[in-house]
Amino acid sequence: MKKYFLNPLILFMLFPLFIDADDLNINGFELPTILYEDWLLEGDNVKYTRFPVTYDILFFLSEKGCIDSLKYHSEDKFGFIDGVLASLNNIDFSPGRYLDKEIPVILPARLGFITERYRARARLTLPHNSKTDTKNRELIKKTLELNKFSPASIKKIPSYFCRFKGNVNYSDYPFAVYKIELDSSGQLENIETIYSNHQHYSDMFSTILLYAEYKPAKFKDNPIASNIFVTVRFFHRLAYPAEVWPPSYPEELDYSYEYHRISFRPYLDSIINPPFPANLAGGGIVQDNYVRFADTIQVSVRIDTLGDIAYSRYRSPSHSLVDKISGPVLEKLKYLPARDLRGNKVAFEGNLTLIFKSNSKNIRVISNWLKN
Repeated sequence: MKKYFLNPLILFMLFPLFIDADDLNINGFELPTILYEDWLLEGDNVKYTRFPVTYDILFFLSEKGCIDSLKYHSEDKFGFIDGVLASLNNIDFSPGRYLDKEIPVILPARLGFITERYRARARLTLPHNSKTDTKNRELIKKTLELNKFSPASIKKIPSYFCRFKGNVNYSDYPFAVYKIELDSSGQLENIETIYSNHQHYSDMFSTILLYAEYKPAKFKDNPIASNIFVTVRFFHRLAYPAEVWPPSYPEELDYSYEYHRISFRPYLDSIINPPFPANLAGGGIVQDNYVRFADTIQVSVRIDTLGDIAYSRYRSPSHSLVDKISGPVLEKLKYLPARDLRGNKVAFEGNLTLIFKSNSKNIRVISNWLKN
């Protein structure tokens, strides 16, 4: 791993932090985790459902990790939450801590109901579950926001170093992962290259990050020292602009960052590069015939190592015409496969949003994992 040890640079805007993979310590903030995996009590009523049902929940935890109260925003008109409410109120959490001091924490969670093999099940997704060694990036981000942690960010990236020259294979795009250390004033202290599959690209972006301007992380408006992970990728003529910094405009067609995708990661997990659409010019599919209805549906998908959708399931009831049209749409979709930290192609599970507009041939396809 290459390291750059630095002295001054003036640095200052808003984005994620480094999370220690062992104890989920985010720059001094240790998130609560569930103490017992089997949280459902005997006698609770888990309701049957044909389609997955999900609720967002907030646990208000005391300094000792006890539940003071819980809150959910969605209307529970079918009694899904009521059926397991006793179990939810009985969950034991480890205390949240900041700099080893126990603190009250607002902990977001997702409660899902699903029927598998004719058996109704309830699943609780937490920001961090130490029992299953799972982490949820969206819930971790929400935990930081609710508890007044503002992640570090990059305010400005210089453009004059990023003329990347080289032969690029479309399916084996260059990428690099860096760990950046900042002090409490936002000054850059160290850059470490965690991994790269292209030495020239890695060296080029190391220089770019060396001269970037950063804004420090904050806890309750107080600046703190922090780390961030930055993942950069180079796509040549990719039709779908997933994550771009800064945004390009029509008059800037030759802008240097047009082909770079820059992500700020809260932690490194098994998948470092999610799947990217390879044939969604403009973010959609054009049908031969007009669609005669308007609808928006969510679809759970599994994308294999070839970039094809190997499995799909609707997350809510849909019109029969939707089923007829969306099937061929999903078959047409092609992705650049997900990559792990070593560049290996891996399978990936996530959700798509399909948007149908009446009297239109265009079907909008949104890869939800690219919105975060």
